[in-house]
Amino acid sequence: MTLEERKELLELLVEFEEKILKYVSSGCDIRQHYKPYVPNSRTSVKHFHFHLQPRDLNDETHRIVDPNQRSLFQDLSPEEQEKLTLLLKD
Repeated sequence: MTLEERKELLELLVEFEEKILKYVSSGCDIRQHYKPYVPNSRTSVKHFHFHLQPRDLNDETHRIVDPNQRSLFQDLSPEEQEKLTLLLKD
C-alpha cells in the first residue's frame, strides 16, 4: 500500500467517524483487523479491514466489556518497556 493510499484510507475513516459522531452517537471505536494466520477458505480470504463502531457511555460494549478489560491489560515491566522502546526506534 502506498503512502498516498494510506492517507486516503485514513481520511475516509475519519470522514465516516465524523458522520457517526454527528448523526449516530457520541463516540466511535475504529478497529483494524488483519489476521494473515487464518488460512484462506471458501468463506474467508486473507485481508485487512476496519470496523467503525458507534459508541456511547452506557452502550452494551461499555457495560459488558469495558469494566472487564482492565484485568486483561498489565503494565510492562521496565525490561519489557526498554526492549519495546529499542525495537520501535528503528
